[in-house]
Amino acid sequence: MKRVLVTGANKGIGRAVVAALLDRHPDVFVYLGCRSPARGTDARNQLAARNQEHLSRTKVVELDVTSERSVCEAERGIREDCEATGTALYGIVNNAGIFSSSAGAAEVLEVNLFGIKRVFDQFYSVLGAQDARVVNVTSASGPNYLSSAEPSVRRVLTDSQATWEDILHIVQLYMKDIESAAIVDQARAASVTYGFSKACANALTVLQARLFPSVAINSCTPGFIDTDLTRQLAAMAGRDPMEMDMKPPSDGVESTLFLLMASEPTITGWYLGSDCKRSPLDSYRAPGDPEFKGH
Repeated sequence: MKRVLVTGANKGIGRAVVAALLDRHPDVFVYLGCRSPARGTDARNQLAARNQEHLSRTKVVELDVTSERSVCEAERGIREDCEATGTALYGIVNNAGIFSSSAGAAEVLEVNLFGIKRVFDQFYSVLGAQDARVVNVTSASGPNYLSSAEPSVRRVLTDSQATWEDILHIVQLYMKDIESAAIVDQARAASVTYGFSKACANALTVLQARLFPSVAINSCTPGFIDTDLTRQLAAMAGRDPMEMDMKPPSDGVESTLFLLMASEPTITGWYLGSDCKRSPLDSYRAPGDPEFKGH
């Protein structure tokens, strides 16, 4: 069995990824990483209602990506589970994410950027020595943000040699700008934090791939998918999700599954569009457009 951890697995794209893995890959066991165990159990039961066999290939793990303690406890449980079965963790899908928070921009970055790093740093030692995969689910909002960002920000977040300190410095400057801005400007700046957080997550992916060459680490956008997160965009625009051509969660799994399960040769350090083609970090590439060649 290939054991895979999916964070934010109880709803939306996370649950759709779990369902697709179970349906398409009978050799996969999935840990449903969920902040709420009750909601995780509900999701697992819904999966079992479609196919009772899925109960034997799933387990709910309490996991709050913003909590060091929660991530450590989840790692301990999964490590013990893997050791008991004589296996290692094959893959991680860092799917947990938020669009906004009443706590402000810091909370969005805590989930969408620091949560990815926290999970990887803790779980890296549980990953198998060969053929391990990590998929960071980001968004086209990242490249869209960078397409009009300050040159200094764009340079760092597209630099293949950027360090974590470089990325962290950009985050600190971003937060400083928000905190020092007038109230009206704070609201405007906070509204673009989601795109900024995803651009940072893509930069972190490139960094992780460089530092850990034995693991295939990539990021991707699922596409414009109808989830709790994107419905906030529709509400802000005063439009219905269907009017905005949002697709169901089941249509948002292909790029993640491609990166997680595709056969060799394995790519690493790439950002893929929803059509499973490489895309640039600093400009939007629509599905079907020519693949980015990395220049």
